[in-house]
Amino acid sequence: MTGTSFGKRLALMGAATAVAAGLAVTVSPTAQAADQWGGIATGQQGQWVLWWGKPDRTSAAYFGNWAKCGVACKRVLLFEECGALAYNGGAFSAAEGSTQQDAEGVALGDLPGGWIVASRCNDGSYGTINWQGS
Repeated sequence: MTGTSFGKRLALMGAATAVAAGLAVTVSPTAQAADQWGGIATGQQGQWVLWWGKPDRTSAAYFGNWAKCGVACKRVLLFEECGALAYNGGAFSAAEGSTQQDAEGVALGDLPGGWIVASRCNDGSYGTINWQGS
């Protein structure tokens, strides 16, 4: 009886190790996707630029491709998951969220009469680009 009990415990330990190894493999790619950053900068006369997929916060903070935004362009948001930018013809509202819909909802909620001009997530999914009013 002792041999059977020890065998069952050994089999359970082996199964638990296999499950733990499987979980470690499954979780790893998600952590890498979360390590990307993006940002939003706005300028005068409705100009803006949005960037994503930078490898770290520092790279996103110093990303310098703001040519289409103009010389008075200023960074207004860095985001790790999703970012969105709303505009109402005179002001901007930038927001982040865990999904594109979350970020867009917050940006619109902070700017009555506004519309989403851009949104994007760092997970590779496409967002919104709307040139209306710019």
